[in-house]
Amino acid sequence: MLGNLLKSPMFQSLLPQYATKLGIKPDQVEQYYIDKVPLKRGCDYQDVLNMLLFYASPKASYCTGQSINVTGGQVMF
Repeated sequence: MLGNLLKSPMFQSLLPQYATKLGIKPDQVEQYYIDKVPLKRGCDYQDVLNMLLFYASPKASYCTGQSINVTGGQVMF
């Protein structure tokens, strides 16, 4: 699973560092990254779980050795 902007405590803890790097306020960082995602929202744990449940199910039995992007369309390859 190749993730992106996951709304998590770890991401929240990095906001001050990203703000300094980007030259913006910490409360603007999340929106800065969301604006780069075609679906216009961040990834949450449910998005990751949905993908994992599908690939752990018989419905994905013909899929092997995949790298799956859970990025809201930001990464497409």
